[in-house]
Amino acid sequence: NRYQYQQLLHLLKRYEFILPIESLDLLQVLLILGRKIDWITATALQLVNANKEDKLYWKLTTLHHNNDDNIQWSTSKRIGKSTSDIRIAISNPCYEKLRVIGTENNYRRDCQIVILDYETSDIIHQVAVKSGRAITNVEISADGSSIAYRENSDKWKIHNFKGKLHFMKNEYRIPKIYLRFYELKFCPTMQNDEIYLLTSFEKQVKVWKIDRNQINDVNKEISSDYQIQSIKWTQNGGSKITVWWKRYDEKDRREPNDINWNNECQIEIWNLQPWQCLKSFQVPAVIKPSHIYNGYSITHHINYDQRLLTVNYINNNVTECLVLGYHTVVGLLPIENTDFDVINCIENFYTHFRPIFPPFSSNIREISVSDDQQFIAVQIDHDNEAYLFKFASNQVQSFLRIDHVTQFMFNPKNNGFFTYDGNNSIYEYDIPEDNLHWKIIPHQMPIAKKEEQIIGPNNNVIITCQSFTFINGNPVSVSVTSSGQIYKLKLFSLQHQDDNIQEYEIPWHSTCSDDLLLDHPIVIHRNKDNTLMIAIAEKATSDGVLFVLSVNLCNGKSTGYRKMETSQIFFMNEYFLMTTQFADIEQHCIHCYKLGDSSTLPQQIAT
Repeated sequence: NRYQYQQLLHLLKRYEFILPIESLDLLQVLLILGRKIDWITATALQLVNANKEDKLYWKLTTLHHNNDDNIQWSTSKRIGKSTSDIRIAISNPCYEKLRVIGTENNYRRDCQIVILDYETSDIIHQVAVKSGRAITNVEISADGSSIAYRENSDKWKIHNFKGKLHFMKNEYRIPKIYLRFYELKFCPTMQNDEIYLLTSFEKQVKVWKIDRNQINDVNKEISSDYQIQSIKWTQNGGSKITVWWKRYDEKDRREPNDINWNNECQIEIWNLQPWQCLKSFQVPAVIKPSHIYNGYSITHHINYDQRLLTVNYINNNVTECLVLGYHTVVGLLPIENTDFDVINCIENFYTHFRPIFPPFSSNIREISVSDDQQFIAVQIDHDNEAYLFKFASNQVQSFLRIDHVTQFMFNPKNNGFFTYDGNNSIYEYDIPEDNLHWKIIPHQMPIAKKEEQIIGPNNNVIITCQSFTFINGNPVSVSVTSSGQIYKLKLFSLQHQDDNIQEYEIPWHSTCSDDLLLDHPIVIHRNKDNTLMIAIAEKATSDGVLFVLSVNLCNGKSTGYRKMETSQIFFMNEYFLMTTQFADIEQHCIHCYKLGDSSTLPQQIAT
């Protein structure tokens, strides 16, 4: 019937990228993917019993499931052929058909650039790449008619479907030596049916326009006395440009606590038509947690800092603010109306900067803002995950977490977004409109209340690693601190000021002469018995340590498990922990542990 047909069609769209084309064993697909739909499972089992002699089997090696069942993709596609095909870009679906650019067999002799029709997955154009070249980035214009790709570090090539495009100035071709770019970005929208390019190299930003089969210099540029850090087209209309740089050189900071270097970054907002600088902001380059201000303040101490990594800009009819990403902290910096050409946001920074979430476990890779400026996306380095925040009335109140993300792209045509997992799979999501899917961020949540008491230039106790979790909606910080050879694990609430710090001494022994190098703690709260479990591994080439602590939050009892094992933690949930370690040069050894509680130690159950 029509309803059942729609259910099957939905499964097809979601899992099209993993269908077993060679074996066509759709029964396996239906048994695994349709397990939550009774009639599909029952029908598949009947077909299995009727075809027992068919012994073709396959594995779902690339199937990804979000840990959060509340948000799942609606459609999936495949692009690329190998794990080295790590970058893609999409055109603007508001123009023509949606197109995707990527690589096939990157780093290999038969490497090529491919452009796909997103709906049909058909390859509509290919560009051969010289053998052995590494493609590190790809871009595509808003209408999908022009593409760009970067070979190695700073050599970009631009093509349309007719061939290679050349950079021109005053009807003369610009020599290649002057065409080295760190960044190149197409304007996300068509400006009067024209395609614009934005490039940056060292201390200069330039705007170009594609005219037929050439790229013309339009005499629009931005210059700085310092290295340009990043350039970005704003998504709302694409006619604004955000560029920023540090107002110092790294070599200027020679001492750990040198107060003489200029702790400033400059952010400028430019308008494309007419060409002019609309706003210029000065923000601190480095900040630190402060329990005095119940937030973050400026610091000159470089050993315990949060450095500015990425920026974005929001300006709608209600709100104007900067979105700043400091190492592991993302926050909003509201902009007040002023007649000054340069707005100084450094003074009283601690009273205006508002973190929107507890510090992440890894560096912030990128911050994106949707076209309607109602959503903010934060991509996290190393963890391959992204956080989507709902932005309204000048504040962020709820969020979603998405797994398996190496690239995040908003869909300007509808209320959704695309992600790429870096493993040949594209996922399309619809942003849920109901409030049931969103997780609430506690109001007035101090991100760093007591950290100054633990760490500081004049204190022998330092934080070796740190992580965060939510327990019944209450954000909790988990820190490993060291003082000499004594290591302690400290838990404290970031919401309730009256909560005392809970300390647990770690029986750690390291054969390394230097300080321990620890991975960020993995923290799991098991609701069943109100037990908090923390697992930490030492980053060492030999004689490392694995430590697991279980704490009963009702009675405060705890057990600590310590094992001499050089390993990495790659999976942990409420009941199991899995680690991997080198057995020899060519093999890894995987250990599986069953986690205990505050009175029972973990048990190794499989190797």
